[in-house]
Amino acid sequence: MSAVATNVRQNKPATNAITASWAIGSWPAHIYPHEPGKARYLIRAHRIELLEAGALSSVGREIVVLGNRYQKWLEKQAVRIPGYAAPTRDRILE
Repeated sequence: MSAVATNVRQNKPATNAITASWAIGSWPAHIYPHEPGKARYLIRAHRIELLEAGALSSVGREIVVLGNRYQKWLEKQAVRIPGYAAPTRDRILE
């Protein structure tokens, strides 16, 4: 008989998490706000909040968005975004 720990917490990945990261200039079309120009504006307007959420990082001189943290930030802002639907893993992989 094998001993199985019943009180161990298992970390399962969220099924709707955005796991990728990307540069602002190559913003994915399937992720809000869908266009690099609009994304630059969003980043400038909410830079402090995004940095506090850990959604932005820099690689050299390029700013990179960390997908899973950006999604968490977006979900908190969803009431301010008309027509926003949280991305699912199926929509991300299309």
